[in-house]
Amino acid sequence: MGPATFLRSTVITIAMLAAASASAASDRDLTVSHRPARPVHFASSGPLNISLVPTSASVLRIGSEIGFTVGTTAGGYASLYVLSASGKVQLWMENVPIQAGHTMAYPMRGGIVRASPPAGDDQVLLVVTRTPFAGFSRGSVRSPLVLPYSHGSFRQALAAKTARFGSDDWASTELTIRIED
Repeated sequence: MGPATFLRSTVITIAMLAAASASAASDRDLTVSHRPARPVHFASSGPLNISLVPTSASVLRIGSEIGFTVGTTAGGYASLYVLSASGKVQLWMENVPIQAGHTMAYPMRGGIVRASPPAGDDQVLLVVTRTPFAGFSRGSVRSPLVLPYSHGSFRQALAAKTARFGSDDWASTELTIRIED
């Protein structure tokens, strides 16, 4: 699948269990980790195969919880984006280190992802790169952020950002989550 063909529409919002969960998604603060002094480059000696698996059904009712397991065969940096049926584009995490052969759960640290209106198909996109990339935020982000893109313009911007990588230095996959009333 080419970089310009992997996003559609998503409307899953994240409800964090922390006190800040009462604020609107656009008012959430980001938790940014410090970038290592020298970013690690994971050698391209092995294939970069990735997986994105929901931890519940892929058809959900509004209000249902969902999580994901992210995996990779080679070390790298994981980024997770959502294109909602409402037309919003969300960044859920970006440039988060992931080790080869290990899985990572999302949401992290007691967070909850809940399906929210409107009903429709939501696209969840995972991108893993061997080095951190100049994504849509700064550094390593693990908190939700609404991005100022339409679905089409986000796909174009992501395609431009990943075009800088060789074909062995990044991979992407996506899944559809159907939200029903």
